[in-house]
Amino acid sequence: MDILTKFYPDEDHVLVFDNATTHLKRSETALSACQMPKGTKAVGKFWGSTVPVLDSDGLQVYQRNKEGQLTRKPLKRKIPMDDAQFSDGTPQSLYFPESHPTSPGCFKGMSVILAERGLIAESKLRYECPKFKCMAGATTCCCR
Repeated sequence: MDILTKFYPDEDHVLVFDNATTHLKRSETALSACQMPKGTKAVGKFWGSTVPVLDSDGLQVYQRNKEGQLTRKPLKRKIPMDDAQFSDGTPQSLYFPESHPTSPGCFKGMSVILAERGLIAESKLRYECPKFKCMAGATTCCCR
């Protein structure tokens, strides 16, 4: 950093950056474990990303009340999440194919997704620790 070496040539510099907010930046349809069900969703119970409904001009569409008047509540819809990737780069679908005998088009859930990745023991862990409070140092207590 030129400005530091120019004005403070005899000082050691330690720069600290907090990038925590950038960790939340991802596409609306990217894989997210937040509120992800552990088990496979039942047929007809779609699970996916909730996104705003936009009109043809890209503007937010709002809900209407029983009288047909616009409200201030944004209209939203659910869409499928994007495929994940295995470590070798091949895609991993998060939904069963429509041809699946018992769960056509259903979201697989954490257990199946982990098992497909070879993480059998992890797929059998509880969903999450009570109140998101894992024991200090614990790494195999829950799926979160």
